[in-house]
Amino acid sequence: VTDPENIFYLTGYQTLGYWYFQAAVVLEDPDVPPFMVVRQLEEPNVYARTYLETAFTYQDDEEPIVHLRKALVEYGLSAKSIGVELRSYFLRNIEFHQLKKELPDANIKNTSGLVESLRRVKSFIEIKKMIKTGHYTKIGIENALQYARIGNTENDIAVAFYSAVLGAGGHYMAIPPFVASGPRSFLPHATFANRCLEPDELTLLEGAASFERYHAPCMRTIYLGKIEEHTSELQSPYDLV
Repeated sequence: VTDPENIFYLTGYQTLGYWYFQAAVVLEDPDVPPFMVVRQLEEPNVYARTYLETAFTYQDDEEPIVHLRKALVEYGLSAKSIGVELRSYFLRNIEFHQLKKELPDANIKNTSGLVESLRRVKSFIEIKKMIKTGHYTKIGIENALQYARIGNTENDIAVAFYSAVLGAGGHYMAIPPFVASGPRSFLPHATFANRCLEPDELTLLEGAASFERYHAPCMRTIYLGKIEEHTSELQSPYDLV
């Protein structure tokens, strides 16, 4: 498993250093706990933030796939059927080809989507965390809307969202709030760029607070001006603008 979200779901492991190769290996035998292959710098995160007891590490000048192969050999798995998330953004082509080269006797299968199918069913604890996250998002959005005023900037809105969410108890977010005003408001995934808000313009605001890595996104369309006929259908039923 190489997707950070799936590794977190299965083990609790988390780090912002996911641009280095990392993998969790889950064995078919339920009596044998999973283990991880991570950058040596990240090893403390395995023992401090997961229930796992075993991590194989590599240095920055070493090939991580070589260490993955050594781990699989040690566990007697190098000639077994091995599921790999082929759709993962975090398994590069060169790493996959090296994996096949290092494990010529393995039967490599595509298991993309397997963990995601399990993640769809939320536990009671997960639902509680998502409700709390949604509460933090609501606090952030409501505070951000207070700064959606003519003459303020997109950055003012973003600061208001960040400060309210973090002040309420939220954790670091996977993505920044999207704030795009005026001629930028139609751009997908555009975020704050110091632009001043002008009269009779739309501003797109989307934010997702986070709590223990669970996120709850919310989107609002802001219009700073008199509601005209061609914009009336955009008006919020919650009278937020």
